[in-house]
Amino acid sequence: MRLLYILNKMKMKGWALDMKMIQNLLGKRVKIRCIDSSQGVQKSTVEQTDENWILLKDSKGKEKIIKADYIAQIDILS
Repeated sequence: MRLLYILNKMKMKGWALDMKMIQNLLGKRVKIRCIDSSQGVQKSTVEQTDENWILLKDSKGKEKIIKADYIAQIDILS
């Protein structure tokens, strides 16, 4: 419930991530922090973006799909 409140507030204030910015990160290694603390920190390579979804691949080859609305911070590692 709290997470939905935060997401709605971010959208109303225009804080949603711009997918064009994320598309520029294709192939780059990033560290992503999600709003939901249970997701933790993801150190992965951005493989693909589609609408509001991001496909990440970690160093072990494991893939994960994250909705861009749940991202709080992105650090570019390389």
